[in-house]
Amino acid sequence: MICRTLSSSSPGNGATLATATRSGRRSRAAQAPLVSPGGAEVHAPSRPLRHQLLAILAVVVLGGTALWAFSGLFSLAFHIGELVAVALVAGWAGYRAGHFQGRRSH
Repeated sequence: MICRTLSSSSPGNGATLATATRSGRRSRAAQAPLVSPGGAEVHAPSRPLRHQLLAILAVVVLGGTALWAFSGLFSLAFHIGELVAVALVAGWAGYRAGHFQGRRSH
């Protein structure tokens, strides 16, 4: 592998050690462009489709996790508010019942 990399780094073919990958092949950027039968250059896509699908999946998963966390916090705030409201109503009702009971006992 090292011999292949060193032998391909001669000044005549344009490859350098910087363009060689671990497997000894040149990177995609260092490869010559593809030519169609009509003579027009064909450029390979910047990313393979698999990478694009993985990126979309990552965005969906992270977005779903963020939405789940936000809805959990929102739900928690409503439950706390609900408990405070029930406590206030129960306290008021207890106070009124005690006040009414106390007035009748005198």
